Amino acid sequence: MVAFVTANLKEIYIASNEPEAQLGRERFADKSGDPYPKISKSWPKDRPKFFMPFEYPPKIHEVIYTTNAIEPLNNVIHKATKLHKVFPPNNSTMKVVYLAVQAALKK
Repeated sequence: MVAFVTANLKEIYIASNEPEAQLGRERFADKSGDPYPKISKSWPKDRPKFFMPFEYPPKIHEVIYTTNAIEPLNNVIHKATKLHKVFPPNNSTMKVVYLAVQAALKK
């Protein structure tokens, strides 16, 4: 069931403009029917949230709808900060994060 929802929602989020996304949303509502009424009913109410990415250029839209660009950075920060139990000065955490991100950028 989760694969069905994911596959059909992807059609909406990879659309290149709002009319295509609306068409994908309508197809999803037709396919999902009764098993997912909450998803289909939430779109009209939360329309600005769902279609906000289409106000931006396609490259930015791609970054908004996917977390793939963010997850590796979160992993780098998590790995760097979990090694330290305590960060005495207030800015020491920021220094560790900055150095970890700089090291990751070199790779």
